[in-house]
Amino acid sequence: MGNYLLCDTFATKTPYRIDNVQMNIYSIEELCYFIANYIPLVQEDIIGGSLCRWIEKECGRPDIAAGLNAIMEDEDKYAAGLKLILRSGHYYTQTQLEKIYEKIDEQIALPVIEKLKVRADLFMKQKKYRQAIMNYEEILETRGIYSEPEDFRYKVCYDLGCGYAKLLRLSKARSYFSKACELHSGVESRKACLVAAYLDGGAKAFEEEAKRLNVSDGERSTVILELDAVQAPEITGDLSELVKGWVRNYHDSTGL
Repeated sequence: MGNYLLCDTFATKTPYRIDNVQMNIYSIEELCYFIANYIPLVQEDIIGGSLCRWIEKECGRPDIAAGLNAIMEDEDKYAAGLKLILRSGHYYTQTQLEKIYEKIDEQIALPVIEKLKVRADLFMKQKKYRQAIMNYEEILETRGIYSEPEDFRYKVCYDLGCGYAKLLRLSKARSYFSKACELHSGVESRKACLVAAYLDGGAKAFEEEAKRLNVSDGERSTVILELDAVQAPEITGDLSELVKGWVRNYHDSTGL
């Protein structure tokens, strides 16, 4: 996380909603912070009428809104708009702004598939698994995915398996781990297939998967030992509070 910075403006009564990250923004400073720190998550269509109206009416910054409206038809309105907001928000120093501008330009220059991958990886890091899955799956549906190196496709499938596993959708996790294994049958992908098979279908599914993957006895035994070492968490205290914690974690990770 960044350092605390003093905000010069008030918090708005009505927030600006950024749907793809399930986030409410309450000030120009918060918007600047979001843009600067989560550039891959800033959608290309953010520079539009709803943002301009919010900046003008809720934030009391008609100057920024007018500047955005002036470039609304420009081809490079995305980069120009983000830089205008950052520059006018007076949240970062000029030196900091120049570095942020570079990151914006780098993000824009990426091919579509790589943009989606960076975005999905950041969602995974933020434990927004549902959003990460949507972006990873969009990559696999994108025209030209098969012109990408196998290692790239492997990582997408493996990360999809991890995302579904985090949501306890184990059948889908198994499917994507299996696809990853077909692309690159390494220790990591084989282990993921075996663990997902065990969690989804028990010992029988585990043995069938080990046979299908032609896993060595040594590798099989190592995975079994790791599974045996996993202990169920001890439940103490107020059970209702524990359940509430699970519910909060579920909503945080899924955005539902």
